[in-house]
Parts: sequence; structure tokens; C-alpha cells
Amino acid sequence: MSWLKDYFSFTRKERNAFIVLLLIIAGFIYLPSLFSPKKTTATMTEQFKKETAVDNPQKNLSSEENESWQTPFYDPQEKKKARLFAFDPNTLDENGFITLGIPERTARTIINYRNKGGKFRTPDDLRKIYSLKKEDADRIIPYARVESTEPNYNNYPSYKKDEYKQSRKTIAPIDINTATIEEWKSLPGIGEVLSARIIKFRESIGGFSSINQVSKTYGLRDSTFQLILPYLKLAAPVATKVNINTAHENELMECSAITKDVAQAIVIYRKQKGKFQSVEDLRKIVFITEEMFQKMAPCVKAE
Repeated sequence: MSWLKDYFSFTRKERNAFIVLLLIIAGFIYLPSLFSPKKTTATMTEQFKKETAVDNPQKNLSSEENESWQTPFYDPQEKKKARLFAFDPNTLDENGFITLGIPERTARTIINYRNKGGKFRTPDDLRKIYSLKKEDADRIIPYARVESTEPNYNNYPSYKKDEYKQSRKTIAPIDINTATIEEWKSLPGIGEVLSARIIKFRESIGGFSSINQVSKTYGLRDSTFQLILPYLKLAAPVATKVNINTAHENELMECSAITKDVAQAIVIYRKQKGKFQSVEDLRKIVFITEEMFQKMAPCVKAE
């Protein structure tokens, strides 16, 4: 047994070191239990849910409310709730259009169009509203009734009824080829900028050959064009047109939009292909661009 005693005998320093080592091992064993990982995880999970609920309030909503949150402007299910009824598109208010199943934005567009002087003369004119979908137009137009040709004065908050009537009476038709800036400005929806653009466009193409050409002016919306259309006329003829089937180069160049190169190309094309059947045939000359064609079209003819 003496050998065991010799084997397990320790000095004081070794014994103290052994005790310290045992304490350290015990500490590592019990240390994880001090932090309660399950409780911490649960606490963190609850806290995360609360924060998530604050950041995403729609998660606390019912399924119906959640759909409304995601589509604040228009609920696709609204069409199912739509109620169709006879209405006058010139007098129906915004809520009335929404009741018909029209999206709020589109209903507001219709009201804005009327507020600027727009008018629906027939039920089918509703299709001119660019944001009105075809399926919605097909659904509500059969119920539209245009009952009066008088404007809805309630939609013109900046005018009194009598003043607006008087202003409409004083608007005189203008000749689109001779009208001045001031005459253009007398039309509803046309200001200084649009007046100048229309006249500049008119000069660039050598004069309007049809009233519809006015609508191609840059910045002139179709709704505004429809508004001024009743006041437009084409009384003054455009300058004498050059016959592209008989005119020589110099005669063709009398049209300011036709350069010498274009005149030569027209004559050569005519000799090779025969007479032009219409002015549109000028587009067949490869280097005549759409812009060039629009400028020369009003001053030429094919006879």
C-alpha cells in the first residue's frame, strides 16, 4: 500500500491547484443554467412579436381589413358591390361614379375634366376618359343619359352662373389659319403658351389643311382640343398646292418644306414608278421622314 501512498501524495501547492481546477470545471458545468436560455428566448420572441405588430399594423387586421390596407385607392372587390343606375355624366358627382363601380382616381379624373369645361354630349363620350377601362365603360354606358345640353354651372366654382353664360356667348369661332395669339387665347383652356405653340406649328407646316391637324400641336391635350373644337373653322384656304405629278423641280421648291434634294427625288421617283396616286405615296421615298412629310403635305397635291 506504500506505493499507493507514494502515487497519490501531493504537495500543498499541487493540492491547492487541484481544488482550483475542480472549481473551474464545476463552474463551466453550471454556468449555462444561470442564463436561462429558454426563458430568454421566449422573452425575445414576445418582444419581437410586439415590435413586428407595431411595424406592420396590417398583420393585426382581419382579412377584409387587410385587403383594404393593401389597396387604399381601389378595392378590386368593389365591382361586386357596384350598383348600376341611370345617371347623367354631366351632373353626377364623384361619389356617384364610385357607386357605379368606377375607381376613385378615374372618378376624380372625370370631375376634373368637367371642371375644366369638358362636356359629354353623348354617353359614348365617356370613352374619351383615358383612365376609364373599356370593361367599365361597357358596363356603365347603357345607363348613361345625357339629358341637357346646358353646362353644369355647379362644377365651375371660379365662375358665377350668369358670368359663365355671358363668357360662352362672347366666344366667337376663329379661323385656324389666320387666328392671332389673342384669338386663340379667347378659347377655353388655351393660354399664352399653347397659343404660341399652335401658331408656331401652323407656320412650320405651311398652314393647316384640316381642323384635326390642330390636335397634333405639342402639349395640346385631347380633352382641351374637344373643348375648343366647336369654335374652330377653316375658312381661309392654304396657299395654292403644287401638283407632285406635273411640277418641275423649281415648281416643287415653291413649297418651303421641299428642298432641292427632295424635289429631285420626287421627279426621279415619278419617272421610275409613274404618277403618285396620292400625297401619301411620298412616304415611299426612303429618305423622306415623317417630320418632313408632315411639313410638305399641306402644300402639295397628287392629281
